[in-house]
Amino acid sequence: MPPKASNTTADLLKARRARARRIVRALRKAYGEPKLERGDPLEQVVYTVLSQQTTSESCRAAWEALCAEAPDWDRVRRMPEPRLAKVIRPAGIANIKARRIKDILAQVKADFGAYDLSELEDLSETEAEEYLMSLPGVGQKTARCVLLFAMGRDSLPVDTHVARLSRRLDLRDHDGAAKDDHTALDEVVRVGDRGAMHVHLFRHGREVCRARKPLCDQCFLASLCPWHLTGGKVE
Repeated sequence: MPPKASNTTADLLKARRARARRIVRALRKAYGEPKLERGDPLEQVVYTVLSQQTTSESCRAAWEALCAEAPDWDRVRRMPEPRLAKVIRPAGIANIKARRIKDILAQVKADFGAYDLSELEDLSETEAEEYLMSLPGVGQKTARCVLLFAMGRDSLPVDTHVARLSRRLDLRDHDGAAKDDHTALDEVVRVGDRGAMHVHLFRHGREVCRARKPLCDQCFLASLCPWHLTGGKVE
């Protein structure tokens, strides 16, 4: 009987899981254990909406302006939409984000009788994620950011940095045709490592493994990186 082929789907998944474990160990050794403080889930929803398609600095400026203008959610919801858009303009696409924020606040108030998402704490991670994704304009990445940064769940949001590095490190298929990024990475990154993987890949993607001119000569993951080892041919 000929030897079993080594490139089956099961073998590939096993290899990727092993690589993911080695990668997250290396990331933790370099960057330490991420410090994730629990916060207000609704604040995190709104903050993440503001962060969409903009820089961290612009998002922070918009958030600070919003807090200064309207210190409670009822005032935000009742604020005329053009006024709200003007307040959060530093975050970009302000008209869209203003409508989205007002719609989110209206739905949360209708669902829970208050501007409060604390009842999600009683739900499973899957159930909480599904509810968050039912909010206007909230996709899976935003939902998982809330789970990770506000609710202390071991969730793995996939932003542009995590998506880019997961392909370079061959933790998922490169064409993206078979599965979405979140499903693919959930299959290879074990529970207990997912939050750390997100936080550290995000940092590594900004500081070292940049989209253009990555600093491969400074990268402690180079020996684990098929993209580097093949001269950038696998991305």
